[in-house]
Amino acid sequence: MTAKQEILKQIDSALALWGEHRAKSKYEDLSDLPDRALLTEVSTVLAATIDRVAPPKSPYREAMNHILPNKVGALRALRRDYDAGYLATVQDLVRAEVFVDFFEMAEHLLQQGYKDPSAVIIGSVLEEHLRVLCQARAIPTVVVGKH
Repeated sequence: MTAKQEILKQIDSALALWGEHRAKSKYEDLSDLPDRALLTEVSTVLAATIDRVAPPKSPYREAMNHILPNKVGALRALRRDYDAGYLATVQDLVRAEVFVDFFEMAEHLLQQGYKDPSAVIIGSVLEEHLRVLCQARAIPTVVVGKH
């Protein structure tokens, strides 16, 4: 399963939980259901899903602090944008283009018999790409105490 499929599965699961209980309620915020803990559970699942899969500082995350229907709407919008591939930033797209350019340079060097320079280019590009991915997901890239 790809990362995109996993993310869509998580979003669908959270929305299905809300939908299941929405069918039993007269109101979108489930406020008429007798089990108040259920309202907290659904709201928490929606917020946690947004927190896990939404980009930092995005409008989707802002909706986590609002009432239940806003969370549902934000999660639906997030799902639609993930499915359409709209979450890539311009910076991500430029980085991908540069990555391809360096890859083509390394491939050309390799074809000309320059395997060491080719390996250096590819290694550097991969290292930078991994560093950026880690930073975007708040994964530390430096081991404390090691130089």
